[in-house]
Amino acid sequence: MPDDSKILSIIKKSEQVLNKINGISSAKIITSQDGEISEIHVVSNSRGSKKSLVRCIESTLITFIGSELGYFVEKKLRK
Repeated sequence: MPDDSKILSIIKKSEQVLNKINGISSAKIITSQDGEISEIHVVSNSRGSKKSLVRCIESTLITFIGSELGYFVEKKLRK
């Protein structure tokens, strides 16, 4: 498992990448104590579909950090 500074660096870079997605005004990633993504908060300025935005976020994170998001995170994003 990477150390805390490595995890923080990856999370900050991931937030920066998410903030570049068309339709996202702001993104914040919350992690559990063991460094796993537990929540993703997004402020969207898009009038497009939420489902499409969620897929874009998920694909971006899978590509950027190389792991799939758990069902819990995906469920939270869909609210």
